[in-house]
Amino acid sequence: MCLIMRRNKSTIKLSLPGLLVMLLLTEILLFGHFYTVQAAAATRLADKDIMFIPEISIGGLFQKTGIAVNGSTLGNYINTFYLWAIRAVTVLAIFMVMLAGIRWITANGNASTIGTAKSQMTDAIVGLILILCANLILNTINPALTTLKPIQVQQIQKIEFEKPELDPGESSQDALHPPSAGTITRIFVHYSESSFGDAAQIDQWHRNATPPYSQIAYNYVILNGHRTANSTYNASEDGLIETGRPENIMSAATGGCNYDSLSVVFIGDKHGLGFQDSMTANQLASLKTIINSLRQKYNIPANRVYGHMECRQGTDCPGFTNFDTMRSYLSQ
Repeated sequence: MCLIMRRNKSTIKLSLPGLLVMLLLTEILLFGHFYTVQAAAATRLADKDIMFIPEISIGGLFQKTGIAVNGSTLGNYINTFYLWAIRAVTVLAIFMVMLAGIRWITANGNASTIGTAKSQMTDAIVGLILILCANLILNTINPALTTLKPIQVQQIQKIEFEKPELDPGESSQDALHPPSAGTITRIFVHYSESSFGDAAQIDQWHRNATPPYSQIAYNYVILNGHRTANSTYNASEDGLIETGRPENIMSAATGGCNYDSLSVVFIGDKHGLGFQDSMTANQLASLKTIINSLRQKYNIPANRVYGHMECRQGTDCPGFTNFDTMRSYLSQ
């Protein structure tokens, strides 16, 4: 069968197979209009699957209900549309065969009309065969053309970041800026407010505090020769430097100033005196040694060495009447 279109005395012939192919292509081109997929925003299944709702149902698979999107959804959608298109083209081809049959019956023996009717039937049947065999033809050319593999899309895994637990001497400002070699710019000096002790004793005190610390708050401890309350003076341990909290773990001794600093504590409980009278001579020498060592390691100037009271109001730690004299001593 041929459809004849006349315009300005020119003739355009369009066979039925060509018409069927054009109709199928037209359906595919209009697929995005007639079979658009409406994403149901913020609608999720089990907090994982995105839902969508077809505006027009296709066959028995895609109805106007929420459908969970997965890797095979697009392939199933195209396959369902292809099956629907085959049914539509089959109905059209049968209609054209019937129309050709009516023309044949009413031809009254007219050879030309009968020939046209036969051509219609042949074209309709050939077009139908082409449509029905499209899958076989494509599979013969390249099997990948007929295999719609699921789209593997990895979902972004939600990661819950735990809020860091702060020691009592730490603030949120400290937690946001953990110490590193490039961020340590200050040193704070403390006293223990006790006449005895060492790093292990202070660690125990801090762990037993309310609320408890995770470990000793200071980075370094300078002994005064008395480890316990009842111990006799040990001259060999007067000025001994012990390691407390590691330098790569933020100090918890100077709340609000821990994030860029290290803390050194000397054992002592004297108040309101000059720095030379607040500790033993050996402690003072060791304090200068450890502070100058840290200053050199982190390139910290002498004016960036502070007493605890210069960060936190309401305390006289480390007990000096004037910390400027200590800074002057350290710079000598």
